[in-house]
Amino acid sequence: MKLILVTGMSGAGKSVALKALEDYGFESLDNIPPAFLQAIAHSAAQRRNLAVGSDVHSSGFSVDELVKAIEPLRENPALEFKLVFLDSDDEILRRRFAETGRKHPLLPDRTILDGSRYERQLIDALKDRA
Repeated sequence: MKLILVTGMSGAGKSVALKALEDYGFESLDNIPPAFLQAIAHSAAQRRNLAVGSDVHSSGFSVDELVKAIEPLRENPALEFKLVFLDSDDEILRRRFAETGRKHPLLPDRTILDGSRYERQLIDALKDRA
């Protein structure tokens, strides 16, 4: 079974990527807390390929928790596991948020650029693991 974990910057296109993976026959789940990844991978072992989104929108998300959750997935010989990190330039992220009128999920009372810069500091370590 293939398991693709999609993460990255808010506004970088994770939901679009998950929808595209559905077009290629994957089941997809979005905003999954890292603590649930093992159970989801285990329960899906006999099913179709699976694409899962987990990011700052997910309950209980932290880089440390996500890293802890993916290590056993990488070591599982029954899984073809991939970690995909989506990113975009801060100005493009700002424009995408402006188009939708949404606020940044981490700093809703600040500018989108402030939120994106803060998020980048929090999750940049994931980029190296992808």
